[in-house]
Amino acid sequence: MSNYDFGAKIVPLGKAGAEASPNTFRLALLALLGAIGLVLLIACANVANLLIARDAGRAQELAIRASQGLQIKQIAQQLGAHRRTIRNFLRAESFPERQAPKPRATLMDPFVEYLKKRWEDGCHNGAQLYREIRGQGYRGSATALRRHLRKWRGTVPEVIRKLRLLPDFPPLSPRQTSWWLCLDEDRLEKQEKEYVAAMTRLSPEIHTLRELTQEFQQLAKQRQEARLDQWRETVAQSGLGELKSFAENLMNDEAAVREAMRSKWSNGQTEGQINRLKLVKHQMYGRGKVDLLRARIPHAA
Repeated sequence: MSNYDFGAKIVPLGKAGAEASPNTFRLALLALLGAIGLVLLIACANVANLLIARDAGRAQELAIRASQGLQIKQIAQQLGAHRRTIRNFLRAESFPERQAPKPRATLMDPFVEYLKKRWEDGCHNGAQLYREIRGQGYRGSATALRRHLRKWRGTVPEVIRKLRLLPDFPPLSPRQTSWWLCLDEDRLEKQEKEYVAAMTRLSPEIHTLRELTQEFQQLAKQRQEARLDQWRETVAQSGLGELKSFAENLMNDEAAVREAMRSKWSNGQTEGQINRLKLVKHQMYGRGKVDLLRARIPHAA
């Protein structure tokens, strides 16, 4: 018999996929993965049953040998097991189940109490907690800390969990958050208002910061220079170091600040023209000599 008339045809996977339905290979792979998972599940069950049957048979054999009057040392020599194992089997009133392994000591153990206290105080930021315990001598990884904190996430207050689900936009930068806190309510979008309201509700410091910032803006817009000293005293008693530093630096040019709150005149037009001049110069890649600027700026106007 000859195999002269027999052969095999090899078709590239891409060509076969083009001819077949898109779901053909997907269904086949899903069926294959399901079959593999079922086989692994059956294998694990069989291994567990074998281990249980082996231990049960060993317990029965030990009981038989002990009933024959053999000593623990003799049974251990015959079965090749440790005497402590034989003694534990014989003392057990029922089949001894396998005990769960005891938790081992970890690098996290000395800091668990501190982490629990900080968590209860409201600090749920893993990166912040990692920096704090790192400064106290923790030598583990940040991944181990996140794994430890994962079991506490369910105890986070409902209002914080809602805050995490609140924005439908990317995480904000500190500058963007600061800008929203300084804006008036009517200049914020709906989601921005909800975000700011949630921050001020969760943090008393942020609530105080926003109130003092809004108050200073009203002083400047309505030219209420007489209330400036009262605002400075409130800032000094607020405990907000950044805002206190702002108020102190503001008083380095106190005369100009008070005059700005009294007078309706402003140098805004001058600053605007200077900014326009710089923009034109940047558009010319720094080649902004006086004669060139004199020719371009009146022409643009």
